Amino acid sequence: MTVNNIRLRLNNQDRTLEVPIIQNWDLNGVNESIEIFEQEIIRQVINPIDDFETVRYSHEPWLESINGVTQTSTNYEFYFYNAITDTSITGTTDDTNWVMDYRANGLSTANVLYREPVFNKSFFKLDFYDTKNSSNQQIFLTMIIPVRQGKTMSVPFGVNNTVDIKMPSFSLDYVGDKEAYYIYWLKSTEFVNLTHLYMSAKFYDAGVGQFKRLINRCQGFFEDKFNFPKEDYFYYRVNLNYDTYKYDVFYEDRVHGLSRAGTSNIPIKWFEYVNP
Repeated sequence: MTVNNIRLRLNNQDRTLEVPIIQNWDLNGVNESIEIFEQEIIRQVINPIDDFETVRYSHEPWLESINGVTQTSTNYEFYFYNAITDTSITGTTDDTNWVMDYRANGLSTANVLYREPVFNKSFFKLDFYDTKNSSNQQIFLTMIIPVRQGKTMSVPFGVNNTVDIKMPSFSLDYVGDKEAYYIYWLKSTEFVNLTHLYMSAKFYDAGVGQFKRLINRCQGFFEDKFNFPKEDYFYYRVNLNYDTYKYDVFYEDRVHGLSRAGTSNIPIKWFEYVNP
């Protein structure tokens, strides 16, 4: 232990001993810190209400007017691989083997016409992710397009008869077929701040009780039918506008960038993916 030697000299006139101890008090910001601490404790105790309010996003208009009516419909077309005409996909298989017809999926005209359970319990499932990278993507919402919606087509049935049956082509809008037209998304960006999502599609086949993956481009166009970048062909991009509560859909291409889809002229096309 080290002790410092201090020598004090006193005279007869000065009998006061002054010890210079500095005492500086800095209270700037102390009150503010206490208030912040109080607010945080109160927030934890009373379990405050977080804003998870959702709003309804509708499709961005793609044409100002047809007969005075602004066009806002979201248009989908689904194509099934017709194994009857091509028993197994080969290098020569072309796009004509994918048809917009439920019967290519193994259903009969009667199944579709009378909406038997094997058909009526089937549906299209749209999943929306934050990224196209399947290794770390997170699903944020799902929408269902039931087969009871959709356009019809005339087909022969029985002897010299023609009937109208449902086909996998949809024009979803404010009126008529509107299930899966709206996207319900968070109003506030406090918790999730995504300006776009990536939409994938599957078809639930009630006949076999399994989902079939769909792809945004027909495999018949591919030189290598099974070896292609999955991230490019399993998704469409959906942009969200937080100011107008509108969405629009784009086909995303590495070379040409974004091109809008979902209109009547350029529908959102999905094709059955034939997995080897």
